[in-house]
Amino acid sequence: MRQELKHKRSLNAKHFDNGDGTFAMEAHIGHIHYKDRQTGKFENCDIKFREENGEFIVDKASYEIKVPKKLNKVKFWVNGKEMDITPIGIKSNVEGKIVDDPETGHKGNVIRFDNVYGQGIHLEFVCRTGSVKKYIVFDQKPDKFDWKFKLDGYNKDKHILWKPRIFDSNNKSQNIEYDIKGNILTKHLPEKFFDDAVYPVRTDTTTSFYAGAGDGFVGYHEDADPPSQAAWDTAHDTGTGTVAAYESTASDMGIYIYGASFDFVKIYRGFFPIDTSGLGSTAEISAAILKVYLAITVKDNYNGDGFDYISVVKTFQASTSELVTADYEDCGYGDSGDAGGHASDANIVKGSADFDVSGFSTIAYNDLTLNATGRGWISKTGTTKIGLREGHDIEDDFPGDPGEALNRETITPKLSETADTSNDPYLSITYTAGETSTGMFAMFN
Repeated sequence: MRQELKHKRSLNAKHFDNGDGTFAMEAHIGHIHYKDRQTGKFENCDIKFREENGEFIVDKASYEIKVPKKLNKVKFWVNGKEMDITPIGIKSNVEGKIVDDPETGHKGNVIRFDNVYGQGIHLEFVCRTGSVKKYIVFDQKPDKFDWKFKLDGYNKDKHILWKPRIFDSNNKSQNIEYDIKGNILTKHLPEKFFDDAVYPVRTDTTTSFYAGAGDGFVGYHEDADPPSQAAWDTAHDTGTGTVAAYESTASDMGIYIYGASFDFVKIYRGFFPIDTSGLGSTAEISAAILKVYLAITVKDNYNGDGFDYISVVKTFQASTSELVTADYEDCGYGDSGDAGGHASDANIVKGSADFDVSGFSTIAYNDLTLNATGRGWISKTGTTKIGLREGHDIEDDFPGDPGEALNRETITPKLSETADTSNDPYLSITYTAGETSTGMFAMFN
């Protein structure tokens, strides 16, 4: 019978005795355990709020947060450092309520204060296993665009702030600016964003805790009227992208060739850095599968042309905890042996068989089995850097001007920023360790 070896738990990993002489390790890119402050033992994370003594509390994660039922100061604790967060300009008589996550659907990990800034402007505190976010939610365009929070006890070495963004209900988004002067955090919202937004609109700042997940996509957008070979060449061959996203719950990976009144070419490339150091230097790998769960239905407008597939490639992102636009060319490399990346190279080396886009499921994991080359990219003592590329992008094949059509060849995998780990991408590795034991090693993002 399979049993967990609880004494081998870490923040990111579980170990199991399979009962047949083999062992299994499930290692997530984010935190799945927290260390109990009283016992020092690793316990399973639980990011659901509970109500206790007039407060909403999450304390079974690698952080603790306490939100008063009537909002004043929110207490936040992480890395041995406490910080108080005070929203400025709110109504003090509004009671919060426990609701579900607006982005992921996770149950009970959000506290919402309706109309706390005035009619149609709300505030949410959102807990994820690897981060805490606060959202200002707008049902209509506001009459001010600078929003302030007081941070008492903020320590830049202990409390990490992601760059905030603003996004609407039709997935339009952009990064926004913020500054910290003294202990006042001010978010500066772009007024024009609200003019054609689909409401509600949310703006977030991730406060104080981030587990370091650098999975996501880097893309390039090239305007072209109409879409052309020249526009494709620019989008495919450029070294630096126009957008990088690693804070989303899901990301598109593939190509867009839009005609009609849109007229552009876009290419999105996926990155999945996975800590595989638990294998150990003596492990011998016999099989590996990258498993991805899709958030939405695939777009397969080039079905049957021979390039409508997704394959695993080797990546070279500079940091495993974030993505930047300069990583665009570092998703795959050509068979010229250029180990520096350069995804514009011809004959991109594939780490898996081609997976036809039409074959992807949205109700179960999809298995991309690594070939011998892909298995050779797995680090036994560090981080494995792999990614996903679409077939036209790999083959450098421009599918042609779509005329008035809006053609896409994309998948949208769920990422590690989902609220829990039930649909995260992960790498399942079969290996033998030492001379006598074998096992299945499941690497979760």
